[in-house]
Amino acid sequence: MRYSLFRAAYVAFRTLSKEAAAWHAAVAIAASLFCAIIIIKLDSHLRIPYLVYFSPVVVAIIYGIVFAATRYRRVWSQFPLLRREMREQRMQELRYGGYALRRFRIMTHLRVTVPVITVLFVGMIYISRLYPRQRDWREKVLLVVLTIAGIVMYAKLSRSNEKLRPLNLDRLCPRCGYDLSGSPQRCPECGMRRVELWVGDSSDENGF
Repeated sequence: MRYSLFRAAYVAFRTLSKEAAAWHAAVAIAASLFCAIIIIKLDSHLRIPYLVYFSPVVVAIIYGIVFAATRYRRVWSQFPLLRREMREQRMQELRYGGYALRRFRIMTHLRVTVPVITVLFVGMIYISRLYPRQRDWREKVLLVVLTIAGIVMYAKLSRSNEKLRPLNLDRLCPRCGYDLSGSPQRCPECGMRRVELWVGDSSDENGF
């Protein structure tokens, strides 16, 4: 039951995102609304039957359903292959640092990106309220100062955040982050066997 729900949810997600079903549906709806507007404009000059108003929308809905169903069926048939790709990708993520590195990247957004964006956003709102008139030179000066302050803040937060980068990834479980110093072969917390990390190039793209 859980496997069936997971398969259905993943196939639906991949159909809407990777297979561009959501994009096709959005384009079809936009085109149908455009056609409906044209029909309404023509109705002032011509007598158009009432049902014609809804014909573009009906066509767009049918197109979206048929397109999504076709792509869904194709992805459903390819799911075993996609499952193997997911396992290989998951193993690659584990070999490049796993849980500890993933948590560091999430915390990097919370410690660096979110504060800088918040300060810039609040600062711009405050400056716009402080000088509501357009073409005020003081507003431009404050915006430049705010931008420089944001850059400096980002540099300082990034530097302090790098000090918290996990360095002992070979001693941590890649799945749950448990310290494997006492049990180097298998994690006592989640039961995963120890995997050899791919250190390779020390690049941020690979996680190091």
